Amino acid sequence: MGDKGLKVDPAEGSRLRSLKESVNSSVEKILGGHKASVYAKCFPSLIPKNEAVLESVRVSLIDKVRDAIYEDLQHLIDTSVAEPLEELRILVKNHTGPKDVQAWRPSGDPLSDIRAHDAKVLHYEKQRLVETLEQEHKKSEELLMKVKLGREQCHNNSLEIQNRLSVVSEAKDVCSSLSKDYMVSFCEEAITNFE
Repeated sequence: MGDKGLKVDPAEGSRLRSLKESVNSSVEKILGGHKASVYAKCFPSLIPKNEAVLESVRVSLIDKVRDAIYEDLQHLIDTSVAEPLEELRILVKNHTGPKDVQAWRPSGDPLSDIRAHDAKVLHYEKQRLVETLEQEHKKSEELLMKVKLGREQCHNNSLEIQNRLSVVSEAKDVCSSLSKDYMVSFCEEAITNFE
């Protein structure tokens, strides 16, 4: 690696340069937090006599960690980040849409951003519930029609039963009005005719 950090080449795309500068800044802030006072607390017996040795150990350790971090980050950027960022640069360059339209960005007010998100979800849910309600209403109307047709059929069946019962009742009344002697003679005559 360079002196400190990932090498930022002016020939690289602006996004890759910005990424490397941000990574360099972040790593240096993290490593800058390892002050001599932290090491002094960890090794109190070395401080009075060997403060210079402890400082050289601290500096050497931070340099080794810095080199390892930057080496891993450079490998990660080279293998996974540089190519997709270049593809993004080409896509943005070749974009034929309007250039003055800004993409949505958070407003900084979490509640209004959440409301904007929730409004879309709630609108979708409302639409889904309205469609479900309409389907259920249609099913209810179809069932109501089936019930009406069933009631009409039951009424027609009831009339047919009453007609047939009236015929049977009439036959019963006729049979009840005939005398026993007439019935016996009729049955005997029918039996002889049958034989």
